Amino acid sequence: SIEKKDLNNCGKLVLTGDMSELSITKVDLSNMNTLEGNIEVFEGMQLKMLNLEYCENLKGDIESLKDCPLQVLNLAGKEPFQKFTGNIVVFADMPIKELNLQGCWQLTGNIEVFNGMQIKELNLNRCENLIGKDKAKQMFPNADVTV
Repeated sequence: SIEKKDLNNCGKLVLTGDMSELSITKVDLSNMNTLEGNIEVFEGMQLKMLNLEYCENLKGDIESLKDCPLQVLNLAGKEPFQKFTGNIVVFADMPIKELNLQGCWQLTGNIEVFNGMQIKELNLNRCENLIGKDKAKQMFPNADVTV
């Protein structure tokens, strides 16, 4: 089984199909600004790490990630290109330690959902629709927090 597949900077690809049967736990597609598709292809996967930083042509509701045991998630990008939507409540039961949502301006919800998590890195810069961002540094005094 494949544990890690790094397709960083490899050109135009389209994400399609059901990948839930794959045994991939780490996916790094960062900087693939020609990658198209919907993040629903990751639904049901046992991903521990997902890096979609600067994948400006990907879209989708983060609800499709709800069953992934993510420890590291990077959805960062530039506004207005980030097309990820949904409520961050889907992260409530994940063992997230590193979360970068920079530029995910369409995400909604209250960061209270992160209370009790062992977050070491948190970036909520330019996430205008998230409630409680001003309390992030207070919630995680020992973490690297950017708001």
